[in-house]
Amino acid sequence: MDAALQDVRLAFRQLARHRSFTAISLITLALGIGSTATFFSVLNAVAFRPLPFPEPDALVGIAGTQPTGNRVRVPYRDYERTTAVTSGLAATVAYRSRTITLSGRTAAAAQVLAAELSGDLFAVLGVSPQLGRSLDPSDRDQQVIVISNAVWTDTFGSDPDAVGKTVVVDGTVRTVIGIAPRDFTFPSDARAWLPLAAGSQDATVDVVARLRSGITIAQVDAALRTVRSEAPGQGSANWRLAASPLRDVILATKQRDAAVALLIASGLVLAVACANLAGLLMAYIGGRSHELAVRVAIGASRARLIRQLMTESALLALAGGILGAVVAHWGVGLFIATLGKPVGASWMTFSVDARVLVFTLAVSMTTLMLFGLGPAIRGAGVDIRSVLQQDTRATSGRRSGRLRAVLVSAQLAVSLGLVASGASIVSSSITMAEVHPGFERDGLVVVSVPLSGPGYASPAQRGAFVETALEQVRSIAGVSGAAAISDAPLVDRNVPQTNFVPEGWTGDARLPYGSFRFMDAEYVRVMRIPVRLGRSFTPAETRGESAVIVINETLSRRFWPNGDAVGRRIRLPDSANPLTWFTIVGVIGDVAQRKLPSEPENQMYFPPELPGRVALVIRADTDPAAIAATARDAVRTLDPEIAAIGRTMEGTYRAYALDRRQQGLVVAALSLIALLVAALGVFGVMSLMVADRRREIAIRMALGSSPAAVMRLVLGATMRLASAGMAAGLVLGLAATSFLSWIFFGLEPFDPRVFGTAAALLAGSALFASWWPARRASQVQPATIMKL
Repeated sequence: MDAALQDVRLAFRQLARHRSFTAISLITLALGIGSTATFFSVLNAVAFRPLPFPEPDALVGIAGTQPTGNRVRVPYRDYERTTAVTSGLAATVAYRSRTITLSGRTAAAAQVLAAELSGDLFAVLGVSPQLGRSLDPSDRDQQVIVISNAVWTDTFGSDPDAVGKTVVVDGTVRTVIGIAPRDFTFPSDARAWLPLAAGSQDATVDVVARLRSGITIAQVDAALRTVRSEAPGQGSANWRLAASPLRDVILATKQRDAAVALLIASGLVLAVACANLAGLLMAYIGGRSHELAVRVAIGASRARLIRQLMTESALLALAGGILGAVVAHWGVGLFIATLGKPVGASWMTFSVDARVLVFTLAVSMTTLMLFGLGPAIRGAGVDIRSVLQQDTRATSGRRSGRLRAVLVSAQLAVSLGLVASGASIVSSSITMAEVHPGFERDGLVVVSVPLSGPGYASPAQRGAFVETALEQVRSIAGVSGAAAISDAPLVDRNVPQTNFVPEGWTGDARLPYGSFRFMDAEYVRVMRIPVRLGRSFTPAETRGESAVIVINETLSRRFWPNGDAVGRRIRLPDSANPLTWFTIVGVIGDVAQRKLPSEPENQMYFPPELPGRVALVIRADTDPAAIAATARDAVRTLDPEIAAIGRTMEGTYRAYALDRRQQGLVVAALSLIALLVAALGVFGVMSLMVADRRREIAIRMALGSSPAAVMRLVLGATMRLASAGMAAGLVLGLAATSFLSWIFFGLEPFDPRVFGTAAALLAGSALFASWWPARRASQVQPATIMKL
């Protein structure tokens, strides 16, 4: 025990004596371990931390699975049959999400996300309302509602007597029967829960269930394989029910993959830090070779020296781990402030918990063993005679110098790869903001209008309201045109899809799929979408039941490559009129509907049979933001219960690109940390080189070399290291961006501007880091050094 305490005291003295080494080492460890712990915290929350429900491992989600692996919602009639074949389920509930317009005593009409339930969701999840009760199957035909804590606060001011009072949902009065627990928003950030409407046999739903004790997900999944779909458009040959952990349903695979990718990127930063630490330790121990030789000469054993050196490394690792945990705490807060929580997981807690602290400690100790033990063993194996006969001011041999140079070059290579990756993502987001979406976005305004409730039950009622709203909007000063569409591009991304049969189809049994929308006669003109062939709809076609259709270029090119699509026909086998043929009257340009840049997809447009929501697209000749507010208010004057939302397309467009830009900025931040650590490595190596070659530099200057020539010597050595690192880094960066191009659509695997800028930044950082050692070298006094 006394020997251990003596080692610790001596280690503190040595680290305090070598302040520059200690400071650089701690900064290196704090940045490397801190960044890794930050993104492990994110991965921990996404993939490892239990769901905030009792016995979360017993919760499963049930969905349909297609041959491609895509998860799809379950037809309600198939859900009802699952309980007959899955005795392993203790409780099940079906739900579907939709947006409702809700207003109450103190709150104006607003759109909120709601979930329609077939039963008691709260009981299945194992939670209880904080007031009142939850929904149960007997509520199916009742006008009742459970509201979230946030809606309770906004609508009733947190009144404890709110249960039993009423709110208006889509024009219908409903009675509040319960208040959900604070922070409960399942599913998908829902703010209200309603009974699933009767007559939902053809509806598609999601399913959550709780397993019976002793039953596994695999057993339930095997039982579900026996269910054969009876819903239109489904088939046992290409569709089946499957069970999976509820966590996999809540958190999409891509969210976990993104967390893993960020953890890998931060792991590369840690690798750079470890390489830097290895070089620093080699220099630090090499610089003490004379001291270690003297200790051996007076009787210290090799084991004692190793123990002493490892004690110093352990203190560094422990202090670095503590600083890394502090950096991780700040980093997690910054990450959530920048990117936000995953959609549908507002309950998720991102923090540095016990698992993260254990991870941080493990990383610190692993760093110690991998990069501290080797230099310690090498330093303890010092040869007394050769060291004592050498210049006592020499700090390391040529082999150590070459190894340190290789480590620094490797750090620079990894840093360049990370910088190129982050810059490529940011660059692609900037480029994406300039991508043409297939329509003219300047001056375009979108007003989203939810049409639900008794007053809008039929297409005729909805159509009459939309016509009146369009007249109001067109009368606004500065508006040159307005039209209606069921799903506005980039605003409404969940566009319905269906399979279709093109006239003359002779393909395989799997029919092609395409998205469909309902538009009026003015839509193409207002959006300024180019008409490639034929025409758009006429006003007469939009007012009657005309069996006509407009398609996009991609669909036309795929099935009628000779340019003769106009006059051909398309049939929708899963529609209400599966035998009706729709005649193509026009072909228009492709439009980016879901994302930018858009992937080619089949797009179909029909005359208005407006669903429960519609978007008014408005062409503004003056300030679009002002027109958006005025148009929204004009719609609300027609019906105050409609929670219309107005926005500019330019703002939507920029916001869409922001997500990718933020992701790129996170990677860019990691790359800059790696660059900083690599710069510290360059500084350390160049400082050591100057110390090693003081006598040589003094001789050069005594023979006539100028201070400028000495600076060029040091800076030239730096550029040789940087050149080797950049050559390897370009290869690494190209591999990384090639991989990222599969994830980020539109990202160029090799952008000369990005790679050139990254290489210049790396070279500049290396030169800046070596400037101080070069300046010190140029100030060597030959007379003083030669006397030593």
